[in-house]
Amino acid sequence: MKKLPYWSHLDLLRFIAVFMVMASHFVHNKLNLFYYAHLGTYGVDIFFTISGFLITYILLNQKERQVSTYLTFKGFYIKRFLRLFPLYYLLLVLTILCELLYKFDVNVTRYWLWYFLYASNFLYVYFDQHSKFFMDPTWSLAVEEQFYIFWPCILILIKSKRQVLYFTIAMILISFLSFVIFDLTNFQGRYKFLPFLNFHTLGAGALLAYVMYYHEHLLKKYFYKRIELLLFFFIIIFLFVLFKNEYSNSLYITLIREIILLFLTILCTLYAVWNFKDNKFITKYLSNKVTIYLGKISYGLYLLHYPITYIFDYYIKNEQINFWSFLQIHPLVHLTIYFMISIFGAYILWNLVEKPILGLKKYYNY
Repeated sequence: MKKLPYWSHLDLLRFIAVFMVMASHFVHNKLNLFYYAHLGTYGVDIFFTISGFLITYILLNQKERQVSTYLTFKGFYIKRFLRLFPLYYLLLVLTILCELLYKFDVNVTRYWLWYFLYASNFLYVYFDQHSKFFMDPTWSLAVEEQFYIFWPCILILIKSKRQVLYFTIAMILISFLSFVIFDLTNFQGRYKFLPFLNFHTLGAGALLAYVMYYHEHLLKKYFYKRIELLLFFFIIIFLFVLFKNEYSNSLYITLIREIILLFLTILCTLYAVWNFKDNKFITKYLSNKVTIYLGKISYGLYLLHYPITYIFDYYIKNEQINFWSFLQIHPLVHLTIYFMISIFGAYILWNLVEKPILGLKKYYNY
């Protein structure tokens, strides 16, 4: 029976993912490379893969320890509640107050129930109603919550290991099939917010957790010595496909890009789990106390960075920040300032809200 390890280097991967999202959102109108490369989308894919991996590994461990179904579900959903809900609903309440008191045009109050029910992704798909920066990133949180509704049931209630594996593979294949179906219907690209269109990345993390939990010796036998070479190989192919302008919007290129990205996120997650094979450059310069800490507060960073962008842009447009003109020399200046303010805000939220509440999770370790 395996003990649940703590993979600290996954926090570095979270930091990289949230930086990609923030960079994409902050300066996509000014640094076209960031926008064209869809950094935000790929950052979200990394988040999904990590989530699928961790949740599946934890539930497989509880299943092997023969924790009762009731206690497994109780512990799982209470911990998810403590991790995600307090900060999310705090932001929702503050957003509604800003819209009512300061007349921010953020389009949340009218559709508050969608956000309250973690269904903003469906709001974006079927009504094309975004929150204009404040709550836009919550679509990915909605997808995760919808994944959490059914996936624990499959893992816990299905007794056969092989059937769990089949369900995981089927989930990934259905997601790719949905890409084809929705692309053929010309659904204007909004279909990407639907949950099952993102289950290939969540499923990829789940598949990695399954293989690692039951067959880690095979992973190490065939991939441990080759993982860095494989990463380099897929990065080169991905960059080649990414900048293939002529067919960048075609279904064929989209599927190839998603498949390559899927392998990349799996390899990156596995590489982090294996502590980057003690790579001296990564462990010394990238995976340090600062980046790991930023990975820990990445949830706050993810939720805060869009509101901060909106607030500053709002005051700039209304010329209420007179000193801003000298800071507009280069878009990277914006990125740096927004990033530092977001870190400060996430730091405050981590210490005042997240950390105290997460301390309650120790009472639900079964």
